[in-house]
Formats: sequence, C-alpha cells, structure tokens
Amino acid sequence: MAAFFCAHFRARQDKFMSNQGIDIQHPKLRGEWAELRFMARAAEHGLRVSKPFGDCARYDVAVEAGGRFLRVQVKSVGRNPEYGYRCNLITAAGPYTAKDMDFVAIYVIHLELWYIIPGKAFEGHSSVKLYPDNQRSKFDKYKEAWDLLCGEPAPPESAAAGEAAPGDEETPAPPRRHPEATLHPGHPMSYAEARMLKIRDHLRSNPYLKRGR
Repeated sequence: MAAFFCAHFRARQDKFMSNQGIDIQHPKLRGEWAELRFMARAAEHGLRVSKPFGDCARYDVAVEAGGRFLRVQVKSVGRNPEYGYRCNLITAAGPYTAKDMDFVAIYVIHLELWYIIPGKAFEGHSSVKLYPDNQRSKFDKYKEAWDLLCGEPAPPESAAAGEAAPGDEETPAPPRRHPEATLHPGHPMSYAEARMLKIRDHLRSNPYLKRGR
C-alpha cells in the first residue's frame, strides 16, 4: 500500500513540476503566468527585468543588459491539434510593429520552449506559425535565442515572417553561446563563470586597487 501511494505521489509531483498539466483557460491569467515564466528565465540568463506601470504599454516586460533596455511582448501557445503552433500578434489597434516593441517572446507551454523573435522578423504580420520539430523552419533560429537579449545581433532575415513555404526554409543557425563565453575559445562556460572572469579582469585593471596605490 505504501508503495502505491508513493508512486501516486511521484506521478502527481512530476505533473505539477512540469507544464504537461498546465491548462489555464482564462486568457488574462495565462498571460500573467507566461510573463512570470519569462521573467524567471530572463533572470537566469543574467538579465535585469522590469515591468511597465499600468496596461497602456504595447509591451509586457523590459529587460536590461549592459545598459541597453529592450521591450518584450510575452505570448504563449498551448496544445495545437494541427501541425505547428499559430500565435496571434494583433490587438484592436492592429498588428504589432517594431515601433511598439523590440522582441516578442512566445512560450510553447507543453514543450517548455521559448522563441525570442526580433521585431523586424514579424512586423506587418498578424500572426506567426511555429514548427518546433522542423529545424529548417523560418523561426527555428529563434528557439531559446536568449543571446539576442544579452547583446548578440539577430540572425539575418532572408524572407518575410509567416508560415514557412516549401523550398523557402532557411538553414539553421549554428549553436549559440553567451557572448562572454568567447573569452576562452573552445571551452564553453556558464554565464556565471563568464561574469566572474569579467569582474576579475575589471578589478585587475583598476589602478586604485593595485598594490602601492
């Protein structure tokens, strides 16, 4: 009997700790939940996060890295019976534009996957369609692209945003690392290690901290 209850508890715990059981029907509540998920992940990548006061801004979250602020609209998509995940990028005022925000962050809930898409990639379109299993799809290069928020330039765009057409897919971008991880080529390091090395180099170069000063 004890073994049965332990197995039942572990199954419920695994479901709770993952997003497989998340099914928030209320759009406002799901949007707030997605924003919290985004802010937590952004903080894990060393970004400073802030929220605009009120609901009038066209973006949800601002992130800061190295003195540069970026406006991010956070969206989420749930299970989709069709192939791919369609995310609407439009409000009563019209489609989102690069003037309203710098990036849109789309969370595929049950895959626990983020797309970090720059404004120029979706500007002028009322929706985008994502194909997580297709490495040649148009937006594949933006999967977990947190480095774009940390300061790396966006991959070049060769086609308008939207549903990938046969023969119009792009070659997948090479694997990304944090920009500071290039301090020692060939030896990828975590964000925290890169930050510690940068702080060490800064202290060594400070003339007021040198011996005898």
